[in-house]
Amino acid sequence: MSERLRISIAQVLEQLWLLAMVVLPLFFNVHSFRVFEPDKIAIFRSLATLMALLAALSMLTDASAGRLHTLAQRLRRSLRNPVLVSALAVALASVLASFWSIHPHSSWWGSYQRLQGTFSTLSYLVLFLCVWRWLRNRAQAERLVTIVLLTSLPIVLYGIAQHHGLDPLPWEGDVTQRVVSTLGNAIFLGAWLVMVIPLTLARCISECRAIASQVHSRVLWSAIGVLGLLQLAAWLWLPFGWAAALMVTLLLFAAGGARLSGLPVKRAAWAAFSAVLTASQMAALLYSGSRGPQVGLLAGLASMALLGVGLVHSVKLARASVILVLALVALLIIVNLPASPLAGVRELPYVGRLARLLETDRGTGRVRTLIWEGALDLLASDPLRAAIGNGPETMALAYSPWYPAALSQVESRSAIPDRAHNETLDLLITTGLPGLLAWYGLFLSLLTLGLRRLGLLEGRRATTGFFALSLGGGLLAVGLVTWLDGSLRLAGVALPLGVLMAAAARVATVALRGGAAPTAASPWQRLLLVAVLGALAAHWIEISVGIAIGATRALFWALAGLLAGVLTAPSAESRVEAEGASVPVLARPVKAAGKGRGHRTSVSVSQVSPWTSTVLRVQPLVAIALILWWDLGASGSLGARASEWGSTLLWIALPTAMGLLLALLTDASADQAPFTASPNYWRNTVLCCALPLLLFALLTTLLPDTDQAAGWRLLALLALLVLPSPLAILLSRGASPGVATSPERRRPALAAPLLVAVLVLAVRANARSVAADMVYKQGLMYDRAQSWAQAAIACERAIALAPSEDYYQLFAGRARLEQARSASVGTEDLFAQAIAHLEAAQALSPLNADHPANLARAFRSWATSGGAAEAQSYLQRALAQYDSAIALRPHSAVLLNEAGGTAALLGDQQRAANYYRRSLAVDATFVDTWLLLGDLSRQAQDWPAALDAYRQAATLAPEAVAVQSRLGYVLAQMDDWQGARAAWLLVLAQEPQDVATLRNLAYASAALGEGQMALDYVDRALLAAPSEQRQGLLALRAQLADKIK
Repeated sequence: MSERLRISIAQVLEQLWLLAMVVLPLFFNVHSFRVFEPDKIAIFRSLATLMALLAALSMLTDASAGRLHTLAQRLRRSLRNPVLVSALAVALASVLASFWSIHPHSSWWGSYQRLQGTFSTLSYLVLFLCVWRWLRNRAQAERLVTIVLLTSLPIVLYGIAQHHGLDPLPWEGDVTQRVVSTLGNAIFLGAWLVMVIPLTLARCISECRAIASQVHSRVLWSAIGVLGLLQLAAWLWLPFGWAAALMVTLLLFAAGGARLSGLPVKRAAWAAFSAVLTASQMAALLYSGSRGPQVGLLAGLASMALLGVGLVHSVKLARASVILVLALVALLIIVNLPASPLAGVRELPYVGRLARLLETDRGTGRVRTLIWEGALDLLASDPLRAAIGNGPETMALAYSPWYPAALSQVESRSAIPDRAHNETLDLLITTGLPGLLAWYGLFLSLLTLGLRRLGLLEGRRATTGFFALSLGGGLLAVGLVTWLDGSLRLAGVALPLGVLMAAAARVATVALRGGAAPTAASPWQRLLLVAVLGALAAHWIEISVGIAIGATRALFWALAGLLAGVLTAPSAESRVEAEGASVPVLARPVKAAGKGRGHRTSVSVSQVSPWTSTVLRVQPLVAIALILWWDLGASGSLGARASEWGSTLLWIALPTAMGLLLALLTDASADQAPFTASPNYWRNTVLCCALPLLLFALLTTLLPDTDQAAGWRLLALLALLVLPSPLAILLSRGASPGVATSPERRRPALAAPLLVAVLVLAVRANARSVAADMVYKQGLMYDRAQSWAQAAIACERAIALAPSEDYYQLFAGRARLEQARSASVGTEDLFAQAIAHLEAAQALSPLNADHPANLARAFRSWATSGGAAEAQSYLQRALAQYDSAIALRPHSAVLLNEAGGTAALLGDQQRAANYYRRSLAVDATFVDTWLLLGDLSRQAQDWPAALDAYRQAATLAPEAVAVQSRLGYVLAQMDDWQGARAAWLLVLAQEPQDVATLRNLAYASAALGEGQMALDYVDRALLAAPSEQRQGLLALRAQLADKIK
């Protein structure tokens, strides 16, 4: 029974990692406030928890079968694997940094915004280990790639639809200029796509090579190229519906043409599908408008080209490829030079930003360099912390004291970066030197392993030299950039870039010397290795200027497991699969008891019911359909606009359905013969596809379209995604006749409730954060409607679900505070409740400057509410909290100004002025500070000082109404009526119906002896004034009229 249980576990594990590859990029939840990243990761962590438990169960099964000696031997062999050791070191560095973290809760469980704590890191490690250990043949490798490719199709279609203004969802930002699709951010979309495009290209090449012997190669490659170019041109220049229709037509045309020509339909269809999918991915990448991913893709494609020519043993082709890559690098450098003759490229749509890579004085380049400068200041301030790290997910807390004042001039003043937009600096800040060394060790180990398998590195000496060359290239790049820029702020980009360029130089040298040495790798292994290394290179460059997200992290670790496992396995391990990838799911070889990894036994398909085989084949494809339905239909997100978007939804669903159907046909057809299937096959397939969809449709119909019911729909979705495969396997193992004795057959079936219980516990461990955020979003609707009591109740419900989350305490306090401000009775109790929530938030995250700042605002509001018996005491407490916030964030001009305003309320004018002067020292371009300083002088009737402050503000914001209105008042007090009128006229130009400005202009005109003009201004004010102000204006008019007489 232990052998059969191990096989069942391996099958469930494969289903779970395929599901992870679908959920992370495709799923989002509009009923949650965070919508994207944390909800994706919460589901993934549940899947990883289940994978870890199943993997442990498999090991326990081995131990109970008397394989402890074999397990120990395998463990010792594994620890000699540098990739595995490096992966474990990455996780260990995160664990250790979490122990001495400045905020352990965020480090272990993840921050509210990202959820990328040590728990997530360990989940990625589980994914890597499961893929490395249980992905054992070509069929599984191809299935993994297939699922990634199919998942990308609806993602890119949705993104292109956004570009055409066809997105029905009311996103806060503009998603037409830079599309975000299901990833939630244009950069995140591009970052994921640049890892998928190399895999898509490899699939296209693989399928073309499979049919190249039956058709002239030039004709074949020309046809594939034309298909891709036609589709790319259609996405760029045709309406969305027309371009999508062309995609469907091209796929049908390719399949029909192959059938008429006698070519393998399956291979031809996949080649055409890969070509048009690559074009679609490229279009979505261009529409994302993200420079970092675009540069990453160029690096990935260049790496693939160099690796490819290194395998073909053609010095002439290698020389041409190297020249082409060098020309591409030179072109990038030239177009980015300040006085470049190709500067016009910068104005081109989609690719123009590639010519602005060296712009560090404006835009996002300026933002990144300022963040990097602050990060270096943070690291230099505490060398010990730089060595051991502040803990995962703590950058926002550690960075606050070192926030560059200049950053507030190009970014929101209230925003504190929680990522450095550079993986090297992120690692140093969070996990310290151990994390940095482990990460670089992992990347270089993967490169080394891949190059050795390709024959581009031979022997220990070459491997050691490659390590030294790569690290030397990185250090040389850091030195060069530091010398050119005069600082270390670009070192975090130079180091990984130098490492990759040195590695590329090594590959190019081997290619120019005649190519790779012979190896035992199969052709499919070599091709997929080239694609995986290209994807890793693209990711490596992208995260040097961006942020690694759940989808890219998971894909990286899955590809790392693929590379470290089956792609670099001895040839004997893949010989069974050498002829084709279309092997039924349950016909894969598995390891025999008591033998090493190279000895296998086969599991007969006849031992498994047809239903189980169909469920395993269909379930990952059904998952894509279900999640897409949840995203764009069944989640209730379309609302009243569903009818407007019907055709667009059709053109997203139809190509996706064709891709899923192609995958079904591919999996059913194990050879290149025309596809035929028995009636039972189609019956089982249709039922396995239709049943989950019908169940989800039924639940969606029965449950009301409300936010409260959305949680139940989400649970139903997760159950339909996860449960079918393990239940089918366990039940079939218990029902398979003639395989084992009756008690043995019953034991796997009896394990089904245990599996369900484990799944429920895994989901519950991560689902509460999602549920809390969905409740919080319901509270935001009340917040926008200013129904403060209901908003507070919703936030308090969220706190009950996630009591350790300070974010909900903060907003519960805000809601109670607003309720107190608007209430006529019970204000003292409401203020006290608000303070209690804010103090709870501060206790949960004492290093977050927002919490003392919000406490200060609450005490200040309480003091100025009019009913507070201890107003002075509350103002003193408010000022003390402001001082605490300023100590955590000393470069915040906003906090300094608010503290100055509180000191002014206390009557301490000198202390208020000191706060304002400190604010000006931080940021002399902040207009509000000059206004507050001017107001302080105006209240003291120090007119020259007030005039100087207001003129400084007018220099910074000459058209600001608040500035010119105050300036006019001070000039009037100094009897400069001409100057006062000029200032008030600027106000009137922007607010022609402002009664106060019209009245002031009447006074100024009268003072200048222009009585009739003064009367005209009063008459205009009378037309615009509300009834309660008319009496005073009439009296003013009469007074002015008397003066004229």
